[in-house]
This record gives sequence, C-alpha cells and structure tokens, in this order.
Amino acid sequence: LFQQLFGQVCPDSFLSKLIGGDEETFNQIDAPALRQFGELQGNIASRFSGMGMGARRSSGFQNSMNAEASNFAQALQSQRQGLQKQALMDLMGM
Repeated sequence: LFQQLFGQVCPDSFLSKLIGGDEETFNQIDAPALRQFGELQGNIASRFSGMGMGARRSSGFQNSMNAEASNFAQALQSQRQGLQKQALMDLMGM
C-alpha cells in the first residue's frame, strides 16, 4: 500500500505535476481544446469571408476573434485551476 501511494505523491507523478503546474502536462491536457479553438477560429473566418471583400479586416471580425480568444483563455485557466485544486484534494485524501 505504501509503495502504491508513494507512486502517487513522488515528484514525477501525475498528481504532483498537476499541483506544481507542470506546463508540459497541461499542454497535453489542453491539446484537444486548442484544436477545437483552431476550428472555431476557422469557422469565424469563413463566416466573415462570406460577407464580401474586406470583411476579415473589419472591426467586427477583430472583435469576434478577440472575444473568442479571451473566452478561451479564461476557460482554459479556469480548467487548469480546477485540475490543480482537484489534484491537491486527491493528494490530501490519500
């Protein structure tokens, strides 16, 4: 039991990496969301491209892209904080 639990708390464990904010671990977790965000950006660009010449240089396009980027960044940060908090709670429960 000790060996099994020690594996969960050693510095190289998944929980320890989450709690410590290991960027590589979070990059792996964030990868699917980043792909979805890229698709969302493509959809926004396509929508504005269909509006005619210059629409993608408009303030409406820039505002849409900036709003989505801001929402995405906030959601990603919130998810990271939630994962860190849950990892800490799991570790304390052990």
